[in-house]
Parts: sequence; structure tokens; C-alpha cells
Amino acid sequence: MSEKKFTLPSRIRKRKYFLLASNNGRKYVSSGLICQVIENQKDILQVGFTTTKKLGSAVVRNKVRRRMREVVRLFFAPEAPIGYNYVFIGRFNTATRSFEALKKDALYLLRAVQADYEQRLSGKEKSDSVASSTLSEEVGKNEKDSVSTLIGKRITPAEQNNQSSTLFEEVGKNGKDSVSTLIGKRITPAEQNNQSSTLSEESSEKTKINNKFFYVSTTNSEIGE
Repeated sequence: MSEKKFTLPSRIRKRKYFLLASNNGRKYVSSGLICQVIENQKDILQVGFTTTKKLGSAVVRNKVRRRMREVVRLFFAPEAPIGYNYVFIGRFNTATRSFEALKKDALYLLRAVQADYEQRLSGKEKSDSVASSTLSEEVGKNEKDSVSTLIGKRITPAEQNNQSSTLFEEVGKNGKDSVSTLIGKRITPAEQNNQSSTLSEESSEKTKINNKFFYVSTTNSEIGE
């Protein structure tokens, strides 16, 4: 039975992505490999390889790149989280280190990357849950306020009397006569007696005037006769 083969993921070619991982990415170090990780805002996994002139001649650097590509293809890429760029940097002993040791280095880096990824994922889920609970509390508070506005608030008799007195005071300032004509004003018995006496006095005065006019007119008629 043939062994399952994994192809190498998409390669990073442009220099700006290498610089971005170097300046802003997370760094993981093992005995034979260095890995820099940064999000790529995509749903793919991309890898890149760097070898400096400090490692030796072009032949040595090419050997380091070949060995890094192989261990990444076999042991790192199949289990690595997607959505990230991984830049692998060769070290001074990458060319001479045994392949079994490089395999352990790749697996060590993979476990470190996965642990950080799970930690960030759990932290994000926790923050999302806190945000959703806060939002639900705010929505519940707003709904409660709106319902209390719609169905009204229960008012005690004392509060009703206070509101009524305040309403009459405000109405009296704006137009006491017109409103009292429309909605009426409560009059005490003393005020009723005063109004009745005033009306009776006005009626008697009118009667006196009418009687006097009648007397004068009668006298004039008698004089004429």
C-alpha cells in the first residue's frame, strides 16, 4: 500500500510578506529550525523559506532549503492551522542535522503553533460570549423600558394628587379662566355661598332699578293726565 503524499502548500514569493512575518509575526525556535507565523487574512496556508549567507555557500543554502521543504511537507503542513503564513528560517546546523532530528524540530514547532492557535481561539470565543451577554442585557433593559412606557407605571394615590395639583398650577399660569371653563374647578361651600350672595345682590339691584323706572313712568303719566 502506497504512503499518502502531501503536496507542499502555496509558496510565499514576495519580499514584503517575508518582512511582514519578520516584523509583526510570532516567532518559534527549535534546535534546527526557526518559524515565523502571521495571519494572512485568507483561507489558505502559505509557507516560505529563508536561508542567509551566514549558512555558507550556495550549495549549502540549497541543501538547507531542500531539507526544510521536505520536513514541512511531511510533518508540519498537514496539521498546521490554515489562514496563516509560515516562514521557516534555516539555522547553522540545519544542513548537518539528521533528518530524524529535523522531524522532531518540525513537530515541536507544530505543537507550539497549535497551542497558541487554540489559546487565541478560546480567548476569542470567550470575548464573543461576553460581548453577546452584554448585548442581550442591554436589549433586555431597553425592552423593559419600552414595555414600562407602553403599559404605564403604577401610580399611588398620593402621586396622583401631586400630579393633579401640579397640572392645575401649570394650567392656572397659562390660562386659568379658559381651562376652568372647560374642565371645571372644584369650589368649596364658602365660595359657593359668596357667589350666591353676590348673585342675589346683583338681582336685587336690578329689581330696584326696574321698580324705580316703573314708579317714575307712572308719575309722569299721572302728571300728563
